[in-house]
Amino acid sequence: EFRQSIRDFFDVTLPDITDSLNSRVNDNFQTFDPPFSA
Repeated sequence: EFRQSIRDFFDVTLPDITDSLNSRVNDNFQTFDPPFSA
């Protein structure tokens, strides 16, 4: 049951939230990039 839940997460949930995660990660890098490069 646990393995099936993990499998469902990667097969069903992850594709659904990938765009959201990508935009969050990009936003974070854009937010923190200037102080590091300064």
